[in-house]
Amino acid sequence: MTDKPALDWADPVTLGLAMFAVFYVVTIILALLAFRLFVVLPNRVTNARVSTPGSEKEPLRKMPVSLLVVLGSGGHSKEMLTMLRGLDPQRYHPIVFVRAVSDTRSEGMLKTTFASLTTSSSSDSNFLIKPSAILTVPRARSVGQSWFTTPFTTLQATVASLMLVAKQQPDVILCNGPGTCLPICLAGYVLRFWGLKHVKVIFVESFCRVQSLSLTGRLLYRVADRFIVQWQGLKGRYPQAEYLGQLC
Repeated sequence: MTDKPALDWADPVTLGLAMFAVFYVVTIILALLAFRLFVVLPNRVTNARVSTPGSEKEPLRKMPVSLLVVLGSGGHSKEMLTMLRGLDPQRYHPIVFVRAVSDTRSEGMLKTTFASLTTSSSSDSNFLIKPSAILTVPRARSVGQSWFTTPFTTLQATVASLMLVAKQQPDVILCNGPGTCLPICLAGYVLRFWGLKHVKVIFVESFCRVQSLSLTGRLLYRVADRFIVQWQGLKGRYPQAEYLGQLC
């Protein structure tokens, strides 16, 4: 006489219960991950962080803020370097700059700006943009690149960005619109999601965006910790944004 197995997978009832158990466990895991995502990302509707700047007193930070700045081709880098001139180097350091590997122009602009401020006798020299490092990441998509190959280059850029952000451990990621910043911001959110580092993302919309947001701005509008626009009209159209005047 043969022993009957404890679980008879050929039995429709047993198979149905097993499938239900797997579905139940997967649903619970997905629900927990979704709840975690809801907790770590800013809620642009109800979160107090979208209130008027200065309306809430935050505890004074004694340690300097480590800053990761994303540069972009042409005007993006020029605007960013103009904005950074007002930063106090005693409060913000190290400052690590990141550019796309093919964007050699931005690195040249950074070095030129740093050299001019070093030799300047004006008050700007008191707020010296001193890069701690200039790093590169692959470009997610180049101009004119085939959409067929874009997923592969985007994946490559995302992995490289994740490794870079995990190594640098910045307190803040500062960007103003180039597509290069999207994988980097995503990497910051990954660290934040798993509790490895609470990386904040500050997005400043480009000065040339007067009536509408850029594609990068539209993607980051509801998830950035601070979303800043430079035109009052944009503030009217996007109420969760902050208007601080013209920064560059």
